[in-house]
Amino acid sequence: MIVIPKEKPVHNQLSTYYLHLDKFFEYSKREQSSGCLYFTSTSAKGVVFFDTDEILNTVYVDGNNGESIDGGDAFTKLLDAVNEQTFQVAVYKIELNHIYSWVGLHKLNPLDDEFPLDTSSLDKLVNQLQSLDFSGYIEAKIDKDEGLLIFQDGKFVCGSYSWGDGALASDEKNLKLLIEKSNGSTGNFIMKGTMSSEHEFFDAASKSESKIEKAPSTTIATLEELLDIFSRVVDEDVDIDTDFPILLKDKFVEKADRYSFLDPFANEFKFVDQKIKYTGNASDEELTKGVAECVRELADELGVLQLLKQEITTWSTYLGDDIKKISANFL
Repeated sequence: MIVIPKEKPVHNQLSTYYLHLDKFFEYSKREQSSGCLYFTSTSAKGVVFFDTDEILNTVYVDGNNGESIDGGDAFTKLLDAVNEQTFQVAVYKIELNHIYSWVGLHKLNPLDDEFPLDTSSLDKLVNQLQSLDFSGYIEAKIDKDEGLLIFQDGKFVCGSYSWGDGALASDEKNLKLLIEKSNGSTGNFIMKGTMSSEHEFFDAASKSESKIEKAPSTTIATLEELLDIFSRVVDEDVDIDTDFPILLKDKFVEKADRYSFLDPFANEFKFVDQKIKYTGNASDEELTKGVAECVRELADELGVLQLLKQEITTWSTYLGDDIKKISANFL
């Protein structure tokens, strides 16, 4: 069983045929700070939950036999499946202080008959489950609207709603709105969880609150994509003896007087193995201007500037608008 947010995804219908998954995972962690990637194909589904630092959990469901696994084995299984067939990918944002409540929801089972529940209204059901110290979730389908409410020890933790904007609501406003929508309407409620004090599925929530911090700037991730696309254009369309990293480094040295962070002796900016390592204090705008200026001049010298812009336009469909903005403003 896979449980994902009810909101519209931040990105949808991306194809693994085009995506470089390792870099896309890193890009998603930097862009969203926390959330999940939902994979679907004709024969399998998978979801990967992540925060700013790491992949928290993966759930993989084989559509042929219904087998469901999670953890590291599921992540490996998903990557193997992606190499064999094309998946569609959707990206959902989940707030960093709530992500740990989502990673284990797939383990929950429907409540048994030991706890007779009043499902005549959502309001009564919520009140009853809270009084029973319920830990788990309620999935509510009311006409065209849907909601998913997560509880721990009877306390409302967070909710997810089909009318939301991608930032999951932590307050009670949308909960009250969902209850109002249910009044006088025919609702279908699914309850999964436990009245026990042992919550294996909430173990991840015990992570230190120090994990909840501002996500790194998306600028680095976007510049990585820019340099990655540029390197592929050069490798495929330019007949030269010098490797791309050396050409790029030489251009950085040439611009070091204007952009001090590019000075190799300062050791603030490195591009190694398709990754940027940056320890300087330049603003995002200054960093973008410096790197983009080097890319523009080097691409022009190699005769591939227009081709690079075309490639960026193509890839911006899958990587978001940030890289397209860099192309429009700086290249």
